[in-house]
Amino acid sequence: MPTVFDIFGIRGYFFSGDHLPIHLHITKGDANAKIQVDPEIKVLSNSGLKAKELSIALDLVKMYRNEIIELWNEYCK
Repeated sequence: MPTVFDIFGIRGYFFSGDHLPIHLHITKGDANAKIQVDPEIKVLSNSGLKAKELSIALDLVKMYRNEIIELWNEYCK
């Protein structure tokens, strides 16, 4: 389960061999979300992340988008 970032207690990761579309699982404490990375960045689900936490997670995905796609292709294809 490669972790892409763990910043401000917000962890973004995916599972090896995960399914398309390219996405990250996001956790902070007991809250979680799933954010699609490619072909466009969008929230697929949210269970408990506050608006500010989700906003930070989206900013991190935007910032690390290229790295996320590279890692995804390395681990999931």
